[in-house]
Amino acid sequence: MVKLGFHPASWVRGGGYQTHLLRALKEISETGWDGFEFHRGLVKMFGDRVGEFKKILDDLDLELSACYYAASHIYPEKRREEMDSAREVLDFLSELEGPMFLMDGGAKRPEGNYQDDLFRVAEAANQLGEMAKSRGIQAVWHIHYGTLLEVPEVFYRFMELTDPELVGFCPDTAQLALGGFDLEDVFRSFVGRIRYVHFKDLGPDRRFVENGRGIVAFPRLWKVLRDHGYEGWIVVDLDYTDFEPKFASEICKRYLNENLGLRGRRDGKLGTT
Repeated sequence: MVKLGFHPASWVRGGGYQTHLLRALKEISETGWDGFEFHRGLVKMFGDRVGEFKKILDDLDLELSACYYAASHIYPEKRREEMDSAREVLDFLSELEGPMFLMDGGAKRPEGNYQDDLFRVAEAANQLGEMAKSRGIQAVWHIHYGTLLEVPEVFYRFMELTDPELVGFCPDTAQLALGGFDLEDVFRSFVGRIRYVHFKDLGPDRRFVENGRGIVAFPRLWKVLRDHGYEGWIVVDLDYTDFEPKFASEICKRYLNENLGLRGRRDGKLGTT
């Protein structure tokens, strides 16, 4: 079963998540999404109040799809601090049912990266994947433009260096497009490792836009996933919008429902056909 999620980023952009997150979740629920993804700020908000967080989810009929964690992964002197921070997130997720651990990172040095930086990032990914697996959590790697892995040759090498049993893959369509990737090739090459998906559109001006308004050929990418029997989360991670956030999320969900024929867990409940 495919589940459809939306990120609250456009509601809380600018650091206001502690004030605006609950409104965002309410409107995400009203729009009919199955769940949402968020960052490790959830641990700050609800780390010692997991029961309260679960009740919010139950009341809104939402699921937490994943918690996002990014770090540099290249500086040995930061490794312990970064791993401790990741452990806090994983311990929080272990008290919930089903969320994934969404990893990211690989800092770019101002002076240029060293030859062994990629090996450090891959080593960190495998270690984090093992930490997640020991807690019954699936770890997936999210590629991000602006990191060491932003170009195809480095990313493909990273995938060779990481253990498929420990490190799944989350393709982010807009981030990949920014890096000049052949999206269909990425999806076909790694469809067996795809555990989680970001369907995000990119305008010709290289700014993120609502699904169906940009250059990403979602039907072809969904066909790759569908032909492989993909069952998992498809999340729209829209960092910003020119519209009201709820309206933007409605545009995106309508596109997934009507243009791709995607139906989530809650669509039947809300009368979407």
